[in-house]
Amino acid sequence: MHMVKSSIKVVPFTESMYEEVAKWYTSHGWEMAPVLEMLPDVGFVAVDEAGNKHAVGFLYSTNSNMYLLEWTATNPASGLKTRAKALKSIVKRVQQLTKLEKPLARVIQLTPNESIIRTYERLGFKKTEQGTMLLWS
Repeated sequence: MHMVKSSIKVVPFTESMYEEVAKWYTSHGWEMAPVLEMLPDVGFVAVDEAGNKHAVGFLYSTNSNMYLLEWTATNPASGLKTRAKALKSIVKRVQQLTKLEKPLARVIQLTPNESIIRTYERLGFKKTEQGTMLLWS
């Protein structure tokens, strides 16, 4: 288990990180990880000073004042506090970025994960819908 380091920084996701973070999704009970080709150009990974990766998230832009922060996941080998801190770091970075690009924009996250929901609520997100199922073709 990774120990909490003194700082977490958010770095851009690169394709070379995919194999490692893809395992996190199935470790958390997802049926499958997102397909690399479905991911947007903008993704973030929270890393500690030693380079350990703790969380990931991907930002989809829309043609409106809305962004989707999706495919957020945490490293199951990281401690709970580290995961929460890492996820918060990614959300805060996304909020900063989106406010610069579109000051009136909203960031939306779709998730059934109660832990992620609680983290987002602490960062000012409001629940708008429950019981949504993600489908794709």
